[in-house]
This record gives sequence, structure tokens and C-alpha cells, in this order.
Amino acid sequence: MPLDIACAASPAQLALIEELDGVVRALAALGDRILEVAADARGLAALTDWRARAAVAFHERAEEWAGEISSLYCPTDTARLLAAEARDRAALAVWEGC
Repeated sequence: MPLDIACAASPAQLALIEELDGVVRALAALGDRILEVAADARGLAALTDWRARAAVAFHERAEEWAGEISSLYCPTDTARLLAAEARDRAALAVWEGC
């Protein structure tokens, strides 16, 4: 989030906004990576040779793992949204003080 704030904001306010913006970006990248890893796990499961019992077991475990990884996306995205909201509230407080 570029900080083109027209009035004098304190260094602490600007630092908070910048820090929260970094958190938002990091959580967005983490969410993207979670989705990639879940897709990779599903791809491994799909490539399994179904004729062997070990392959069937691997496929089942890979599908289960993909589901577990996918379940991490929602709390990550919720945290990202909350951090973005906090960042925006901090920026708005600076603007309201102008």
C-alpha cells in the first residue's frame, strides 16, 4: 500500500501501516503456496498406479494430505483479511487526523 499521506503522520503510525502491509503480502503469498501444494498433492494422487495395494494406500494418503493442506487456506486468508482491515483502519486514522 503506497503511503501518499498528505498530512504529517507519526513515524510510529507509518511503521504500523507498513508492517501490516507486509503481513498482508506475506499471508497472500502463503495462501497461494498452500493452494499450490494442495494441487501438487492431488496431482501425485492422480498419478498413482492403482493396481498395487501400496499405490492405493499412497493415493488415499495423498488425497487426505491434500485435504489437510487445503484446510489451511481459509484461516490463512482470514488472517490476511483481518491484517488488511487493521492496516486500512490505521491508514484511515491518519487521514481522519488531517
